[in-house]
Amino acid sequence: MASKDGDLKIILASPNSNEEKPAKACIPDYSIRCDSSIVASRSEVFRGLLKHIGEGNSVVLDETLLPRGFATVLIHFLYTDELDFSLVLFFVFTAHDTSNEPDFFKVPETTLSQSSLSEARAIVAGRAPHSPLHYAIQLIHIAKFFILEKLAQLCEDVIVSALCQESCVSILSWAIDGGSQYVAQRAQRLAYFPC
Repeated sequence: MASKDGDLKIILASPNSNEEKPAKACIPDYSIRCDSSIVASRSEVFRGLLKHIGEGNSVVLDETLLPRGFATVLIHFLYTDELDFSLVLFFVFTAHDTSNEPDFFKVPETTLSQSSLSEARAIVAGRAPHSPLHYAIQLIHIAKFFILEKLAQLCEDVIVSALCQESCVSILSWAIDGGSQYVAQRAQRLAYFPC
């Protein structure tokens, strides 16, 4: 996976505006090191970005394009072709933290504790359950932006595997609104021909 000694540093810059928020509310940037040849060989977007980098050998991305919690998942995929949601990180920023460094933690697996219906309802309501379905729905858009077809397909497989009669309408609505044609077709099939 990503190396601490990789020749490329990907910096995820927070979309903070100094005019809107006081200095104490600024979220520090996050960076991850990786091998530029692997990243460039796997993603056309990264390949294009690497053509324009200077001496520092670093790429700065707005965190709205690649949220820091998914950076390790994306880099792991680029190295292994595997989708591993156990690598999703959540960052906690405390106002009294003088180091300006976030604490981060892995979210425990909760796949067995939530049904597909509750996941779909939570997603539609805008809440963020820690489930493979929710992660896949977020990550598929990142995969499409970075033109990572295989990662998008893996996310679609996770979403389709979560389809059931109760969740199919919510997932179908998301898929039709630009989520995924493949998922939309599978959800429509389930809606019209339930098992």
